Amino acid sequence: MRFSQSRANYLVFGMIAVYIIVFYSLQLNIYYTFRSLGTDLGIFMQALWNTIHGNGIFYNNIEWQLHHGVRTHFGVHNSPVLFLLLPAYYLAPKAQTLFFLQTTAIGLSAYPLYMLARRVLKNQKVAVLLVALYLFNPALHGINLYDFHAVPFAMPFIFMTAYFIEEKNWKAAFISSVLILSVKEDAGLAVLSLAMFYLLKDANLLSPDTYRALLSPSPQQKTLLLLGLTAILWILLSIKVVIPHFAPAGYEYTGLYRNACPNYLFRKLLFFLLVNISMGMLALLKPKHFLLLTALPWMELLASCRWEMFVIGTHYPYMILPLSFIAIIYTLREIQPEAFLKITGIAITLGIVSSLLLTPALPALSLQPGLPVVFWGHEEITSHHRMLLRITEKLEKSNYNILTQNDIFPHLANNKGTYFIGIDLYRNLHNPEYLTETLSIDIILLDSKLDRYYTSVRPQLLEMFHESGYVKIAEIDGIQIFARKGLKKDKNLQALLNVSRRS
Repeated sequence: MRFSQSRANYLVFGMIAVYIIVFYSLQLNIYYTFRSLGTDLGIFMQALWNTIHGNGIFYNNIEWQLHHGVRTHFGVHNSPVLFLLLPAYYLAPKAQTLFFLQTTAIGLSAYPLYMLARRVLKNQKVAVLLVALYLFNPALHGINLYDFHAVPFAMPFIFMTAYFIEEKNWKAAFISSVLILSVKEDAGLAVLSLAMFYLLKDANLLSPDTYRALLSPSPQQKTLLLLGLTAILWILLSIKVVIPHFAPAGYEYTGLYRNACPNYLFRKLLFFLLVNISMGMLALLKPKHFLLLTALPWMELLASCRWEMFVIGTHYPYMILPLSFIAIIYTLREIQPEAFLKITGIAITLGIVSSLLLTPALPALSLQPGLPVVFWGHEEITSHHRMLLRITEKLEKSNYNILTQNDIFPHLANNKGTYFIGIDLYRNLHNPEYLTETLSIDIILLDSKLDRYYTSVRPQLLEMFHESGYVKIAEIDGIQIFARKGLKKDKNLQALLNVSRRS
């Protein structure tokens, strides 16, 4: 099959369009079946909603509850990219808006990958095949399906920065790098990795002459050194200045690296192996490229003691994936012509087949116990889900302060008075006034048919509700509504009570 540039472009944009449609639909299904979480999606929804409505700059109750009273998301992560999302959320303040923006950013990241591959490899067909390998990748699917986060917005700009450096368009490369940095404090690792790679990819890493030459760098080397220095300064400024300024407890995530976590060693190795198999093992063929581009983000994940950081199905590999594909592109360029097609064909076949088995979007291997893969695929939307959706829609329109489960929280996040059942409640079990005086809760909404009910609601918490003066006013198919004694019922709550009586 002959690949003209126009045919290749159509194929790439076609794959991107299919990807966006499929994964946006899957995200909606996750949301409507109450598998989205307040501790991810809900944080961003409430932070954006509060900012728009003048209730604090990116303030949300979940991080206030979890992180010792932080008054803004910037006390947890340095993510100024959120300011760019405000106009869209102002126009359409819904979870669907954030899902669409995230899925579109991830899908469109395949195009600068294609541009870079075409520029470096001078081979349209292989560039298109790399796009297919990328869009089929299970780690990419996990990043997309695991609620909403700011970090996926870095992915297109990681490829764009590499492309602009390759083109020696330094101004565009710097702007693109700033957009990478804006997603989170650790995004500096991606920019630093790109700077190191383009600075040293053609040099002998073991030769002292390589490093002596950097003492009198060329103009191009100076630009790359400046880019790397900017990345380091961003990380230090974020975790030493910005976040501690807003967080009473300082930057808390360094605690993830205080222990060796030997019990996770096999899981980490398996995660590393599966991610690279899903890329056809191509990133490992040239150890120099692999180390320069991916060693830092791999170390961040594998040295951690948080299991979510080494599993296919979360957002954490957001740097590893694009950096690995950049390594693959430059590795393929160095393969001898007579072996190029054979190695590329075998590797891409291996990658796509393993990706179909490992993707969190399909239950092939992702439901197998012991594998570091989390299933986020399609589930049936039941009549129970639809009932709970109607209840949350009514309550979200009220002015009540509401306490609810982690998996219900996103459906009530556009309300400054929505809180979630977290560790802070269990720390205050012997202080019933915590609910009434500190949180000023009016309504408690629970659903015993959702999975998160049993991981968050314990008998002693129900006892606390009773001691704090809350009365169950409705129960519909496992959905329980408690109200503070003497609460004046608005029209939305009264409508729910009428429905429950008919049920």
